[in-house]
Amino acid sequence: MRGKSAVDPRGAGPNRAGPNTEGPNEDSLNIVDSSETGLNAADSNSTGPAGIGHIVLRLDRIMVERGRSLNWLADQVGITNVNLSKIKNNRVSAIRFSTLAAICAALDCQPGDILEYVDGISGDADDANSK
Repeated sequence: MRGKSAVDPRGAGPNRAGPNTEGPNEDSLNIVDSSETGLNAADSNSTGPAGIGHIVLRLDRIMVERGRSLNWLADQVGITNVNLSKIKNNRVSAIRFSTLAAICAALDCQPGDILEYVDGISGDADDANSK
């Protein structure tokens, strides 16, 4: 790992002096694993209050269209295969814009190609595609 000190990089200390200008790395990802939040995949993708839908990651679809492997993309983005797998399999509840931007740059796509809003009323991702 790069430049680790005894201070937690997410807390106060010398590692928090300024913005990360090197692009995404393991410390800057802030990927929220649903197992850490106590939510399972169904909970993290459930509808919000008053029938509000949720966001689904369709990274797997874009990777197949581009003929790219998980290992290749993880290397290009600079994250571990494990973290990329969590993103690919919709096991996260948040993703940094810098990570999303790195994925889009590597796959030559737009964020809208990867992110999909699923209506909270129907709960069917295919309905979101037909609108």
